[in-house]
Amino acid sequence: MKPGNIFESPFTLALGGGGARGLAHIGVLRALENEGVFPSLIVGSSMGAIIGAMYSQLRDSFRVEGLVKELLHRDCFTDLRLDLMPETSQPENHRPRRHLADYLRRGLYFSRVARRAGAIENSILVHFLSRLLRDEDIRETYIPFAAVAVSLAAGEEVVIEHGPIIRAVAASASIPGVITPVEINGDQLIDGSVLQVVPVAAAKSLSSNPVLAIDVSRDIIRDAPPKTGLDVLIRADLIANHRLNERALTAADAVLTPEVGLADWSDFHSVDRIVAAGEESAKTFLRSYLPITGFELVAI
Repeated sequence: MKPGNIFESPFTLALGGGGARGLAHIGVLRALENEGVFPSLIVGSSMGAIIGAMYSQLRDSFRVEGLVKELLHRDCFTDLRLDLMPETSQPENHRPRRHLADYLRRGLYFSRVARRAGAIENSILVHFLSRLLRDEDIRETYIPFAAVAVSLAAGEEVVIEHGPIIRAVAASASIPGVITPVEINGDQLIDGSVLQVVPVAAAKSLSSNPVLAIDVSRDIIRDAPPKTGLDVLIRADLIANHRLNERALTAADAVLTPEVGLADWSDFHSVDRIVAAGEESAKTFLRSYLPITGFELVAI
């Protein structure tokens, strides 16, 4: 689709996963909001589902950001113990001093995973999300919304369009091995990013409108040689995930990749920087689509 066309009619926004990097979605939504541009449908996966669900209820990026910042300093966030996750990407100069901490964290994390379906019970994630979202049916949101998860049994993508929004988002954000799977309608569901980091296919299946995909995943960078089998497994998973995402994005009508640099998935203390990076990238992107200042389109 040529620049200038995607915003001339209702469009779907597909928000991808990426942990803390997904906070850039807030900045992207703010840039669109400032131009009077609103999606007719939001489809989110993992962190994209969390931010997308919040925005679909509030339609106000500043309120979304405010709620996120407030919760990051509360016990309901620290209870998620995301620090237990092994680091998959650290700047080289940070590794020596964090090597021991990483080793101990990995040991604790994998000892928990070996004993149960996840290091953290999904009820803790549900509690956290209840502080960010109104407990309503997905069909009641101001902007139509859908969350994308993956069925453990069928090995297929599950698009959740109705039912309690908090539970749907929890399923979409249940990181395998970290958060225990969420059961919905008898199906055990996990993070939607397992199959598609950015839910373009799901967005296409729900609407014939053009899809604007927001990709906050990291590029594959040349790294130090892996030292352990675990490092090799993590690297292999990163490669496969990245290549699958590249293929999925080819189906989008437009792709915006916020410039969030080397921010790691767990870099939640950098909210301001990541949100600002998302907004600046979106402003640059929008200049090619909305060359006339003051253009306004509300596609609801």
